[in-house]
Amino acid sequence: MNSTCTLYEIEDQLVFLLETLEGLSPEEDEIRAELEELITRAVRMEIQKVDGISHMLAHFESQAQLAADESKRLQTRKKAFERSGERLELYVRNVMDLAGVKKLEGQTTTLSLRIAPASVLITNFEAVPAEYKEIRAEVVINKDAVKKALKGGFEVPGADLSKGNLYLVRR
Repeated sequence: MNSTCTLYEIEDQLVFLLETLEGLSPEEDEIRAELEELITRAVRMEIQKVDGISHMLAHFESQAQLAADESKRLQTRKKAFERSGERLELYVRNVMDLAGVKKLEGQTTTLSLRIAPASVLITNFEAVPAEYKEIRAEVVINKDAVKKALKGGFEVPGADLSKGNLYLVRR
């Protein structure tokens, strides 16, 4: 048996050696001593293999935890950049709105304010009269779930995320 044996091979060899030892007659002392030596070596190899496997499992668990920690750190960093971008965009929109400017042109980009289309916000579903309600049996897309996924960095085929009224246009 060599050191490159798998745990299964060591186990099989150990079972074979133990069964062989049990089948020996009391007069076969020399063979018994040799088998006992082989069993001792097999048990040592098994212990080393189990320890090696345990060390690798601990290593993989440690690496997975480090990756999770790094992922969390990167998500925190990503959110900080997103908040900074949103604050800057809000600042620019407010300054342009206060100054009455609809467009700012740079050498490589143009910032412009555009009015978003009016939207309806339902504050009390039950209070809306029946004539404005429809009963539908159709598949609809949960836009909140799509938005959450996109903001979380996931790709959703066929969907894009719009961030408000300020658009950057590159020349």
